[in-house]
Amino acid sequence: MVWPRKHLRGNLAPTGKTILNGGGVISLLIILIGFCSLDGQAKFTYFGGMFLYSLAGMVLLATIVHPGASMNRWLTNPVFSWIGRRSYGIYIYQFPIMIFYEAKVQVGAHPFINGFIEVAMILVAAELSYRLVEMPAKNLQLKELVGKLKTRPAGLKRWVRLGATSLLVCVALVGLALPEKAPAKTALQNHLTKANEATAARNKLIAAGKAPKVNVNAKSLKTKYQLSTKQIKALGKLKMTVIGDSVMADAAQNIQELVPDAYVDAQVGRQGSAGPAIIKELKKNGRLAKIVVLNLGTNGPMTTQTVNEILAAVGKGRQIYWINAHLPTKSWEKTVNSQLKKTAKEHSNVHLVDWNAQSKGHASWFAKDRVHMGPEGNVQFTRLLLTTILKNE
Repeated sequence: MVWPRKHLRGNLAPTGKTILNGGGVISLLIILIGFCSLDGQAKFTYFGGMFLYSLAGMVLLATIVHPGASMNRWLTNPVFSWIGRRSYGIYIYQFPIMIFYEAKVQVGAHPFINGFIEVAMILVAAELSYRLVEMPAKNLQLKELVGKLKTRPAGLKRWVRLGATSLLVCVALVGLALPEKAPAKTALQNHLTKANEATAARNKLIAAGKAPKVNVNAKSLKTKYQLSTKQIKALGKLKMTVIGDSVMADAAQNIQELVPDAYVDAQVGRQGSAGPAIIKELKKNGRLAKIVVLNLGTNGPMTTQTVNEILAAVGKGRQIYWINAHLPTKSWEKTVNSQLKKTAKEHSNVHLVDWNAQSKGHASWFAKDRVHMGPEGNVQFTRLLLTTILKNE
């Protein structure tokens, strides 16, 4: 509204042209940097980052539209023109293709290759849509369409068309009129809810000093976790604080079965960036033990700053056991696991619990999402964590 192309002058003074082109180049650079640096898990993205990015896009568009600037000429090429004509198709098809592809393919092991395949599929779908749907619809004359609609088919065809049209209208009206129902909880969601309730009850007992003791001679525990009497006895004496996301919420009951004094703070959907504040709160309330177990990274990669803040919040006087991620369906699996491996190498009090390596080739350990564990997976997860702790304590 404030920058109408038809009212902008094409003949500008050199200074005006330089200002426009300079603004266009700078905004383009900001956009390219944003492509590579804006992180979906970073606070900055939501506290100004997206706004600044949109502002840069607006400036770039303004300089491209202006007839006195050179940005339009510089950016005009066959590739951009092809993408521009198919941009709406790309926008429409990218989400369903990514959802269905990533539901069937384990993208975590090779995120770049799978990303390339997804982009190729999106472009092919957009091209087919452009040629078979968009262009024919664009070239369809309104008079021709109205004429087809006015044609009165005789006999059975007429009633079939009328019936089909009436059915579609009724379905649409009913769909619009019905109240929106809350989606039913999945079996996994119900399981996590019950697990959180059980963990909260155990945490209250721990806080009151009434946590039940472990029966070190119980054959069922030895068989279930493949542990010796000596190991179970040692675990029963440990005090630890466990911080994690939904994966840890799922395994908390198994851990507390062997370590009664394991205080667990786990929440569905938790990001690594929430870690420092949680750790500080636990420390303030006297709930941060000398052994700290971390299961953060399932829901997205963490910045180096976040990892350093987590380590600083825990402090050097404690031993940290950080469990890496099994995320075959997520593109950030390698990023998270490489980051944790590097962190363990750089800090003597950080120990890597390599759940990713332990769980490879064991699809039966996991639920349908291939991230959360089933009963056997929780047992193996717990055994790996606790035996790793026993080796170092």
